Amino acid sequence: MVNFGIGGYHYFCASKVIEMGLKTEGIFLLSDDVLLKFWNLNNLDTKKVWFPTDLILNIKMRPNEVKNWMHWPNINKIIKMWSDFDVVLQKSKNSKEIKYIKNRIENITKVKYCGSDFFYLPSDKFEIGYYFLNKFRKYDVFLELAVPIVLAGIESNKTLQIMNGHYEWGGAPLRFHQMYSKINFFHPFKLSKLKQKETASNYCLYFVNDYINDSFQMFRKIRNNEMFRLYVYVISAICSQNFIYYQREALKIFETQEISSFVKCRCNIILLTYFSVALILQHYRNVTTMFNLNIN
Repeated sequence: MVNFGIGGYHYFCASKVIEMGLKTEGIFLLSDDVLLKFWNLNNLDTKKVWFPTDLILNIKMRPNEVKNWMHWPNINKIIKMWSDFDVVLQKSKNSKEIKYIKNRIENITKVKYCGSDFFYLPSDKFEIGYYFLNKFRKYDVFLELAVPIVLAGIESNKTLQIMNGHYEWGGAPLRFHQMYSKINFFHPFKLSKLKQKETASNYCLYFVNDYINDSFQMFRKIRNNEMFRLYVYVISAICSQNFIYYQREALKIFETQEISSFVKCRCNIILLTYFSVALILQHYRNVTTMFNLNIN
């Protein structure tokens, strides 16, 4: 998703999805500037919170203290919110709200500041997550303080699922390919950077190649001839100029097959990604040389 200002819209989106009441195991919120190898997240526990770093709170909150840090005013917002929670404890007749505050907030004297561009919230954390995310947004707390504090209050650091990756700060050159094999995400990465030939080449050589090979392994496990044909059509769409024909043939197979919801969801993602990449790369005369495919 696209983010603005203090990042309140980011975690506000999580709240709105919870309001929709979808029957899902959890929600995964992702900003628009993260390169994520999502196919490598299969080993993470969907019953636990996922986050790009630990949730150890390490910044002491001290009222009226002034620090030369652009986000320090947010600390005072949090202190004000904590103070207002004390009033809620005295006046609220909502036993669930009182329990939330006493169990999660009462003893917190520290906060954490870190990159929070994506996180996963399991369904059994929806209710309490919704409560606190809305409170932090009400007080206009910056994304990279609000999210880790909320998650630290609802998930133990011992059971937290940490997504291995790399945050690049300070406008450093886009060198994700130099560490690609060791990480599952890279931030920041905007698709607009594919206008740069070197970045586009590395994106295809590493990310798209990895994605295609992983997808092919999934299709092989399905052992369905029609699904294999679907894969071939999609690859053909990428590697040729006749995108529309192969897209149409692939969608015919997709629409006529009895496919499980999991496979259908995965195929949707694959098709959308492949055809998007095909359009991005259509100015390359020989795209196939950029891929190291093994389809034997």
